[in-house]
Amino acid sequence: MLNPSAAAITGAVFMGAVALAMAVGNLVIPGYGQAFLDVVASVYPGYNAEATVAQAAIVTVYCAIDGAIAGFLLSSIYNRLAE
Repeated sequence: MLNPSAAAITGAVFMGAVALAMAVGNLVIPGYGQAFLDVVASVYPGYNAEATVAQAAIVTVYCAIDGAIAGFLLSSIYNRLAE
């Protein structure tokens, strides 16, 4: 059995870290990860894939929340199916 709380934390940290790495990479090297950031911008309201610190924070929070939800739901579904 998987622990849904641990899976939620793991998902949040992983997804948040990936989004932060892409956003910071885009700040340092213009154009880096732009395709990824454009796709993410099409999903999250308020995020427009500009290379600013505020936009990097917004995408990190959005992705961390999505990662937490996905980790919790996937582990819960797994636990139900494993019973």
